[in-house]
Amino acid sequence: MEWFMPIYTSIVGVVVGLLIAWIRSLVSQQKQTKQAEDDRVAALSEGMAILLRSRLLSYYYTYKDLDSIPVDEWSDIEQTHVVYNKLGGNHTGDRIFDILKAKNIQG
Repeated sequence: MEWFMPIYTSIVGVVVGLLIAWIRSLVSQQKQTKQAEDDRVAALSEGMAILLRSRLLSYYYTYKDLDSIPVDEWSDIEQTHVVYNKLGGNHTGDRIFDILKAKNIQG
């Protein structure tokens, strides 16, 4: 039976080592997957902010020479501005919104 303990210890050591390597591999894969997901979310947020800024500019060019904005359009402008800011939009959107806010609301 003296020969059994060294073999048993070696087998247990190998199994534990393999388990630890497998767990580390899983953790590494999870970190990579999370990073890739975070990168996609950041890209989507940035893309959405660009689209919303473009929409605010479109509103500006539509109403810059008019005295008033229809109330239903104003609601869309406000909502666009709120979401743009939530996505971390810069002051360009705020300046456009302030210019439009100075117009009369028709409706």
